[in-house]
Amino acid sequence: MLREKKINRQGQVRESKGIQRQRKIKLLQREKSKQTKRGKMMKQLQQLTPLQVFGKNIKHDSLVSSGCKNWKKALVIFGKHEMAQTHKDSVVAWKSYQATSKQVNIAQMIASANVSEIVERREYLKRIVAVTSVRETGTPFLWP
Repeated sequence: MLREKKINRQGQVRESKGIQRQRKIKLLQREKSKQTKRGKMMKQLQQLTPLQVFGKNIKHDSLVSSGCKNWKKALVIFGKHEMAQTHKDSVVAWKSYQATSKQVNIAQMIASANVSEIVERREYLKRIVAVTSVRETGTPFLWP
């Protein structure tokens, strides 16, 4: 271990070239794996037709049909698009497609959805109990 690190004239510890090469190789491998994941996702997207994803009757909003021409107002346009029902429907369809493409058992999908719902409802109950207890005791409301 001591041989792998060198000390320069200023007394700073410097790693050997072999360790630096290994780190570069690991970083390159991570980048390649990210690129392959992106490539797989793009291939999946290219194979799908709009009818498969969105159904027969769909109305496209202006962002989908014409794109964004005024980039000064891009954030506003993207915000409107995210709030549009077509975007929400397509996100739900895409998530369900991804879940089924991984060939996960439907029972497991339902169970995981139930667990997340239970956790969410517990959070709501905690908030309701906190608000009602504050009302009954008359203490100031301090949310953690």
